[in-house]
Amino acid sequence: MKIACVLISHFPWSAESHRRPELADKPTILVNAQGGQRQVLDFSPVLPGLLAGMPLQTALSRCEGVTLVDADTSYYQETYETILKNLEQAAPAVENSGLGCAYLDIAGLEEAYGSRDALLKTIFAAIPPAFKAKTGIAANKFTSYVAAVDAKPGQVVEVNTEARDFLRDHPVDILPVSWRSIERLRGFGLTTLGQVAASSSGPLQAQFGREGYEIWHLSNGIDNSPILPWHSTEFISEYLSFPAPTVASEVILLGADTLLSRAFSRPQLKGRCARAANLKSQTSNGSFWQRRLTFKEPLGSKSRALFAIKSAIESLTFPGPLEDLELVLSGLTGEKGRQESLFLHIRRQEQFNEALRHLQARMGKKPVIFQVKRMEPWSRIPERRQALIPFNSVPPFRKSATRVFDK
Repeated sequence: MKIACVLISHFPWSAESHRRPELADKPTILVNAQGGQRQVLDFSPVLPGLLAGMPLQTALSRCEGVTLVDADTSYYQETYETILKNLEQAAPAVENSGLGCAYLDIAGLEEAYGSRDALLKTIFAAIPPAFKAKTGIAANKFTSYVAAVDAKPGQVVEVNTEARDFLRDHPVDILPVSWRSIERLRGFGLTTLGQVAASSSGPLQAQFGREGYEIWHLSNGIDNSPILPWHSTEFISEYLSFPAPTVASEVILLGADTLLSRAFSRPQLKGRCARAANLKSQTSNGSFWQRRLTFKEPLGSKSRALFAIKSAIESLTFPGPLEDLELVLSGLTGEKGRQESLFLHIRRQEQFNEALRHLQARMGKKPVIFQVKRMEPWSRIPERRQALIPFNSVPPFRKSATRVFDK
């Protein structure tokens, strides 16, 4: 197996500075909120000692005078998916391994392209030069990633030696694990992959669990994970620029109406619905505003989508006058309508399932829902009459055939 890792270091920062050139020369931290805590999503390459995923306060204690920018993750994802689609034209199997990192199965492609140089030229041509991509080639994914880290922009590093020997002197920061795990490795005096590889796997697993098993194997150049082909997320994007910056809801809604008209006239939406909408704008004071809406059910008409957007933004306070407006419709489905069941309990179940899907779309994960289950309704002990159980653990509409009463 021969794998190429195409790496765009600091991709979120590169994408942000590409659309906001004034950030290119400023030390910048892109901030993302995870579970109520503000964390570092990415940062300028000139900032030392930072890692993606570390708490913002820790990052600020190491760097002074930095510019903080709220991360626009949907923009970074859309930009990167465009690059992934281009890479699919160069290689049949492309894996998305996170923003700025892709793995390509290139086994046999050199013969298909006629030469190695022709293959690499096609790969680099798929990426805009402003993103300064680099490539590593090795027998497995992790080693090819480390080779890509070593490469300079526009260049290729190919590993032709034993993977363990190649990885030996690289820092543990390069491991694809959490920031906290890297800090713990340093605390144990393990600062290079060679030191980790020379240690026993048992203590690592005892300290880190399953992650310790992965850390030890990767440090030894062992990575048997296959290429998992990426499938594009379909979305529709429309954009307009206001004649003058505005905070008037009426003007903004008129802009949303125009964008929805364009979007629903696109052939891709004919007979289809959208589950979510993302509104984004740049303000006249240099900040960014965005609002993501997840519809309760897939919407297939402009009027219904506009009503949902109007209800969501009428009472909002904007961070500044909006200069433009971008609309991105995602979660495209083939659902045109919905036939209701004749049975009341089935309709209730369908409505509840739809509410669960709506919650999951808004939260980004499956919600934890419990139901009250009658256990021993005849018992004189209140705690034994009912119990809270996970909603999906039993059929929700099972009914008892008999009724038992306390004497």
